[in-house]
Amino acid sequence: MLNDLQRFPITAILCIGAVASFAAELSGRSVEHMVLSAPLVMEEPWRLVTTIFPHGGVIHLLFNLLWIWMLGRMIEARIGTGGMLVLVLVTTLSASGMQLVFVGRPIGLSGVVYGLAGYAWMRGRRDPIFRGVIDDSTRNLLVAWFFVCILLTWIGAMNIANAAHAGGALMGIALGTGRPWIAPLILSVLGTAVLFRASIPIRDPAAYEWFVEGGEAFNARDLPRAERFLDQATRRDPEMAEAWYWLGETRRRRGDEEGAIEALDRAARLDLSVFQDETLREFFAGQLRDEARGSESASGTNDDDSRP
Repeated sequence: MLNDLQRFPITAILCIGAVASFAAELSGRSVEHMVLSAPLVMEEPWRLVTTIFPHGGVIHLLFNLLWIWMLGRMIEARIGTGGMLVLVLVTTLSASGMQLVFVGRPIGLSGVVYGLAGYAWMRGRRDPIFRGVIDDSTRNLLVAWFFVCILLTWIGAMNIANAAHAGGALMGIALGTGRPWIAPLILSVLGTAVLFRASIPIRDPAAYEWFVEGGEAFNARDLPRAERFLDQATRRDPEMAEAWYWLGETRRRRGDEEGAIEALDRAARLDLSVFQDETLREFFAGQLRDEARGSESASGTNDDDSRP
């Protein structure tokens, strides 16, 4: 065991990093700073790589460790430490980027597993040295599991980063073809998509990620950062009452009364229950009641005026 750890350092780093991250979580330490987050990908791009170490539970961890240890040693023995490092980094970036584009916070080594499997399978089709690393039964098992994971996610039984599996496998297969131009092309396309996804304020299901980051910044009293993230959350999902409320609170604490009133008014019109400040809730509830009475009064006046 110790000899294998020395002979296959990249495989060892993957396994040790995953175990260390899981142990840190068990001890009560947060590993959130390692997890990929759309709002932070431009500022903290290393999360694209570190997100492979945290796992969602002991079964998730053991499943990935088994495959990484089995595939990693065989591949690293054939392409060397440098080649293995490049393979892991590129498949990781592809897996993380793909999941980011299709919404979600991928964690775990699954994308790398599919990357290694795809590489070994495709490489084995043209290189006798790699034949047998992935046999037909193993390939069929991984393909079947890929679709099972999609089904489990679709029915709501589990939340699995299926796009990361696809991204890792796609890159692994591309690298296994031996055509050096394919990998940069895939990364360029994914990079452009990630840049668009992280920078352009469009409505998307990942708005909650921006809201969460904004809330954490608010609690840390980093109000400029909180306002930036919460503003993005409201742009991406204009119907998120909670984001409008906390954007209003943030602006109020920053002294922007006009901006605060605008955000809080939007929140009130969407859902008054999100207000944690009772005084503010009553104030905006009163405004809404007054508007309703005014509308009823105007409607009644118009009705009277329309009579012959």
